[in-house]
Amino acid sequence: MATKNNINAKQNSKKSQEMIVAQHYTYREAKLWVFILFMISVIIPLCINIGLIWVKNETIAAIISFFSIITLIITELIRNKIAKIKEIAASIQQLFDISVFGLKNDFCINKDEVFAYLRKYKNKDWERKINWYTVSNNIEHNKAVFYCQKENIDWTQSLSKKFKSLLYLLISLLVVMVVLNFIFINDSIIHIISVIITSLPLLSYVYCGLVKIKNDDDALDELNKYTLVIEGILKTSKDIDLYIENLQWMIFYLRKNKYLIPDWFDKLYYKKIQEIETEKSKQVNKIK
Repeated sequence: MATKNNINAKQNSKKSQEMIVAQHYTYREAKLWVFILFMISVIIPLCINIGLIWVKNETIAAIISFFSIITLIITELIRNKIAKIKEIAASIQQLFDISVFGLKNDFCINKDEVFAYLRKYKNKDWERKINWYTVSNNIEHNKAVFYCQKENIDWTQSLSKKFKSLLYLLISLLVVMVVLNFIFINDSIIHIISVIITSLPLLSYVYCGLVKIKNDDDALDELNKYTLVIEGILKTSKDIDLYIENLQWMIFYLRKNKYLIPDWFDKLYYKKIQEIETEKSKQVNKIK
């Protein structure tokens, strides 16, 4: 049977493989800054709050409080840096997709920044760079591109749901621990207020994570609605070029803004999600 698309050949070319590796390590760099942000915005304030409970010297207490203000400024600078690195990583992934899918529109991408990171990580490697998308060569090109885009959306949604469940569990455990502390430790109102204040940085961090993932879920819902429109058009016409390009940019803006899920969690569910996507690809190939 004649080959109807060349996505596999393109995605496994040397140039494409370099982009996959670079986007992985660029996201990894952003996640390292997220960890630093966690230490500065959660762990350090947690230690400061605990320290202020025991510090009686007003001068030392004032110095510690001033230091906490400095950390607020630093956290904002780090957040800006994370946003910039995420945008570069998403841009690298977008260039990869545009190249592999044969799309033309790349005017929103800062290629100078992208190429700088490609050079930065040119000597790196990653075991998951091969066959980034699970697609058969025997599917018509536009359909194959759409199924790759759908795989990307489904993958992101599956991992996001699992991580959101973990965050719900964490915030529930934190609330239970605080409540149990009030029940079993019969102490003054000052102690109760101190416990609440001490817990606030961690509670706030987890809650903000949940809010961000909820926003990502809303964006994914919009993407899924748009894929339903494309699926309807596929049944009546093959002319879906403009829809594919629109969907690709919607995916780009999701990647640029989405919550960064830790690598250890991604590795935990990688094989399971990959098996599901592989099975979906087989079913698509049967009904092509």
